[in-house]
Amino acid sequence: NPGAGAHFDGLTITGSKNVSLVGLDLGRALNAGEAYYTQLNAISGSTNISLDRVTIHGSQDGDPTNDGMGLMLRNNAGFSITNSTFTDLHRGIVAQSSTNTTIQDNSITRIQSDGIISIANDGLSIQGNHLGDFRPVLGDHADAIQFWNTGQTKGQSNITIKDNVIFQTYFSGVEGTGIQGIFISDPLSYGYQNVLIQNNAIYANDAYHGIFV
Repeated sequence: NPGAGAHFDGLTITGSKNVSLVGLDLGRALNAGEAYYTQLNAISGSTNISLDRVTIHGSQDGDPTNDGMGLMLRNNAGFSITNSTFTDLHRGIVAQSSTNTTIQDNSITRIQSDGIISIANDGLSIQGNHLGDFRPVLGDHADAIQFWNTGQTKGQSNITIKDNVIFQTYFSGVEGTGIQGIFISDPLSYGYQNVLIQNNAIYANDAYHGIFV
């Protein structure tokens, strides 16, 4: 389709530098036998990678319970994703063991579990994103934005969570299937340092925590 951006079923970038990608459509339905933790797109061990105006999705059938993980980031230095859309996914973005990561001005909707997960990062900016219309099922611990240190060798530092809108009006009718807003847990002995949470709008039903630290 000459009027649309290029489509790829998945994107893998490893050990690369100075790559900028704009306007791509990335995603697919899971194949038979693939689990929900299948990483549809993954970037690791890379420096100065940027994605802008991309769409990352699963099956696009409106049911995220049959989809995989949108974007896995691990051991990167200087990554940004901006002005992009995540939809129909088990989880949206997982960022781990990386430095100077920017997640800004994105739409993250129709997610079963967590929108953004941060693990053992230093220098993470989550700003101006819209997260909503999550579809958790009973037994999920769904969070719009979640941090943890479990199983890691260091904590997290230099974190900004600012100007995000978390607007969850969907309710399945089953008690215990709501979402948390911003959930920062499992500090262990490493803890969290230099964390700013500012000017976020959170509206969610059927969950205990708007912001938990």
